[in-house]
Amino acid sequence: MKLLRISVLALLTLGALAGCRSVVLDETGETVAQYQFGEFRMVFNSTAPIVAQAAKEAVAEAELFLTKFELNKFDAELLARAQGDQKVRIKIEEINRQQTLIRIRWGEGGNLNRSRRLYELIDAKVQ
Repeated sequence: MKLLRISVLALLTLGALAGCRSVVLDETGETVAQYQFGEFRMVFNSTAPIVAQAAKEAVAEAELFLTKFELNKFDAELLARAQGDQKVRIKIEEINRQQTLIRIRWGEGGNLNRSRRLYELIDAKVQ
C-alpha cells in the first residue's frame, strides 16, 4: 500500500513538472501558442482543408517524407518521417467555421524548436 502511494505521488509530481508552457510567437507577445506534453498547439483563423493543404506543402518544404495524408470535411491527419526516422504527427481539427486547431508532435517525446519551425512554415502558407 505504501509503495502504491509513493508511485501515485511520483506520477502526480511528474505530471505537474511536465505541464503546459506558453510559446510567444511574435514580438508584441500577443500571439501565443501552447506546448503541452511534447505537443505544439495553435489556432488558425481558417478552415481545416486550407490548413491541411498548407501543412502538406510545409511538410514537403521541410524535406520530410509524407507517409499519410487523410483529409475529411472538418479534420485532417498527416504523418511524416524526418531524418533519423523520427515520426512527425500533425492533427488538424476545425473548432468552428473560421477557427482550426493544429497539433504538432515531432518525435515520440516532442521537440519544441522543430515543431515551432514547422508551424511557422504552415503559417506562412495559410496567410
